[in-house]
Amino acid sequence: MFAFDANTISYYFRSDPQVVPRMHALPPARMSVPGLVVHELSHWAALVTRNVAEFSAPTP
Repeated sequence: MFAFDANTISYYFRSDPQVVPRMHALPPARMSVPGLVVHELSHWAALVTRNVAEFSAPTP
């Protein structure tokens, strides 16, 4: 079983050439993401989404 941390998942989302092939080589049944990491990533995604919305909002 492989439990991935937030950094590894982040590298995967950024298409890191060392991480992606290794993760693709693993059978899904042997992969896991701890609940704390899921929470951390969802919190990060919410912050990024909010920041993008604020950044792209038209200024008066």
